[in-house]
Amino acid sequence: MLHIYRQIKSLERVRPVVIAQKRENADQFPFDRVYTVGKPATHFLRRFWFRQIWDAPWQISKFELDLLLRILTKTEAQLLHIYFGHIGVHLLPLIRAWPKPTIVSFHGADVLVDMNKPAYRRATKEMLDAVRHVLVRSESLGRAVADLGCDENKIDILRTRENQVIVKVEGQLIRTGVFSGQTFAESPKFTLNLTLVRNPDMLANKRYPLAVWSYDYTLN
Repeated sequence: MLHIYRQIKSLERVRPVVIAQKRENADQFPFDRVYTVGKPATHFLRRFWFRQIWDAPWQISKFELDLLLRILTKTEAQLLHIYFGHIGVHLLPLIRAWPKPTIVSFHGADVLVDMNKPAYRRATKEMLDAVRHVLVRSESLGRAVADLGCDENKIDILRTRENQVIVKVEGQLIRTGVFSGQTFAESPKFTLNLTLVRNPDMLANKRYPLAVWSYDYTLN
């Protein structure tokens, strides 16, 4: 989720606060204003009850709702951004209880999660009705969200500069064989630098999320 971290760190006009279920790799992704609200002991039973008995998306408990509201009040939050649309369905009690604006963003496959089930589709429509604004990554995603019943006036395309991913791969090749009657064995080390570009409209073209734009390598 490096792209999420970059977006949070690049914000200048607002003071972001992050709420997550757990914190990992804090040394790799330093950020002070992180609050964790872990899953309650009854989470598995609630999830089983919603999904298997009611065939409906699970939603946060009263205990989780109270914790989230206290954090939003303590931090004097003015806007709640829910990252990934299907998470917004689980947080519908919070969206309804919190008096200030909530926005939700869709980033790709999250617009399709369980949409073949009527109860999930209804819950998604309720979530879209409850939020103030909906952000999407592409025009086709916007059309998909509108097809779920979202007011088109709420939908905006989220423009970002996170178009490239730089990857460095280091490894070692093992080569053995016979040449001119002589056996040989080599194990050169290599470094491969890749520049990957994001698929601008994965939902429409049905291709991979990333593609190689350029590369270079060295053998040592």
